This record gives sequence, structure tokens and C-alpha cells, in this order.
Amino acid sequence: MLAEKTICPNLLPQTGPTGGGDSKVDSETYPVSDDISSRWYFGVGNKNSQERWAFAISAKKDWKSKVKFDVKKIVGVNNEKGRNYVKLFFMTNQSVSDKKRADDEDSLRKELDLDVRILDRNLILNTVFRDDNKKIAIAAFGLSSDFADDTNIEPNDLIRKLRLDNVEEVLRTKHDTTNSEIIEIVS
Repeated sequence: MLAEKTICPNLLPQTGPTGGGDSKVDSETYPVSDDISSRWYFGVGNKNSQERWAFAISAKKDWKSKVKFDVKKIVGVNNEKGRNYVKLFFMTNQSVSDKKRADDEDSLRKELDLDVRILDRNLILNTVFRDDNKKIAIAAFGLSSDFADDTNIEPNDLIRKLRLDNVEEVLRTKHDTTNSEIIEIVS
């Protein structure tokens, strides 16, 4: 869910009892039309809406050997099955120093001709505790609502929030909205 919210929303859901067991990746992007990607309110849709990106997720302590193993496996699928991944995100729950991350990304990129990005524990934690992503972590891990931040909403704030919720619902559900309608809804 964090990857969908912070990197790209067009991810295929993980299937099977263990992540990536049958397709060699834990998730991947799927192509979407320009009309849909132009409505994404984060990121730039023109790349990830058309390119094929692979995602590998690991909780292994030895992240360094795991990233090399996963990347080579995914490159093999690229060559064998013509998947044409142009970017790979490797997510680990381990802390990785900036130098090691940059060195490994550069080395793998040069060796395998694939744009590799290593996202570590520090980035994941930063992403969880920023914006509304804390709610995603609480829901995903079945945590108590005690972990959620309590806020006091004043009457004017409530009116604004209800209006914003309405705008977001229209944008999320009405796929044939024109740009002028979007401006009218937001105004």
C-alpha cells in the first residue's frame, strides 16, 4: 500500500501464498491510459503508466545478497519472458547506509542495465509517519487505533474536510470527469 501511495498507484496486487513465488516479482505496474494517469495527484503518471516496473520486497536480515539474488532473477525473467522491466524497486525492512545503497544501485545498474532503487527501513518509517500513511500501517498490520493520532476538529475544519472528502470521492469514482468539471468541483 505504501508503494501505491508514494511511488505509483497502478500496481498489480500480490497473489499466491508467498510473495512473488510464481512471477518472480512481488508486484509490478500495469499500463493505464493517459486519461487515467493525468488524474493522479502525486507523481508523474506518464512514465509509470506505460513502463513496466518491478517490485521486490524482503524482510531478510542479509538484504545485500537478497537484492542481488532478486535483481538477477528479475533480469532473467526480462530476458526469458520479455517482461521488459525498466525499473526495479527493492524494499527491505533493514537499515541501509546511504553509501552502501548508492554503491549497490550503481553497481547493479551498470552490471545488469536495469534502473534499481533500494528503499530501506529508514525511508519506509519516514513514509509511514508522514501525511496520512500512518493509517495505512495501522490497517495493514491490524494495529490498535490507539496508534492513530487524535485530532480536535473545529466546526469550520469539519466543513472543509467534508467538502474535500466529497471532491476526492467524485475524482475517485467518476472516471469520465472533464478538466473543466474538476475545476468546478474544486472551486
